[in-house]
Amino acid sequence: DTLHSRLLKVLGGRYSLLNATFSWLRFFISAPNVFHVGVKERVYVQLGKALLNKRVTLYLEHEETTHLMSQKSSTVCTEEGQIQTVELEVERDKLPTFGDIPYLLLVAEMDGVTGRKMVRVLVSQHRGYIFIQTDQPIYNPTQQVRYRIFTLNHSMKPHDDVFQISIFNAAGNRIMKTLKRATDGIFTNIPFNIPDVSEMGVWRIVAHYQGDEKNAVTREFQVKKFVLPSFEVTVIPKQSYFLLNTEQFTFTILAK
Repeated sequence: DTLHSRLLKVLGGRYSLLNATFSWLRFFISAPNVFHVGVKERVYVQLGKALLNKRVTLYLEHEETTHLMSQKSSTVCTEEGQIQTVELEVERDKLPTFGDIPYLLLVAEMDGVTGRKMVRVLVSQHRGYIFIQTDQPIYNPTQQVRYRIFTLNHSMKPHDDVFQISIFNAAGNRIMKTLKRATDGIFTNIPFNIPDVSEMGVWRIVAHYQGDEKNAVTREFQVKKFVLPSFEVTVIPKQSYFLLNTEQFTFTILAK
């Protein structure tokens, strides 16, 4: 099966595979090795001639309790070589019941095939990427800190989801905590002022998706008293006077 071989080469190592190649029965199902909680992941289905026009139902279940962890999704292949796609999502509201589980079972049920076909897949709470940017790396006390946050999904596209922002001072005390949602993958904050009596040192802005504290992102900036360098400029003319009809005026500029 040429298509089957091509898929194995392309997907091998990154995808979990369910397949069989009996003389009377052939099917090929591929899915990501890792299912991210709350993210719709694609599962690909290809069936041999004996299973055409027969329904294939896919879902995720708990490895030990067999509780359903996603909605069931079905598809039908009507011709050989056709690849159908279904989307499965690990339901976030079911995770607190079972705790931090590392694996689930991807289950396939096919009309005309006895029993269920299963493969183990990893589960990750990682919901995407967060980037934090400040308008400068060093601030004086009483200055305003302006920052913005970019939220991206696993395809590095703008991702609108709820995330938590915390700000910690140099002593490690949290001075702000709030939940926000990005718009088109960008959140621009209302600037906050650094108090005049603040302890000098490294401050931190920490952000993570709600329920995904393990993948928090940190942006550090310094708070310290500093002044811009000053210098003196002196203009020294070659002559201490000049006439109105003088065509050229020569002088030297010194800066220190």
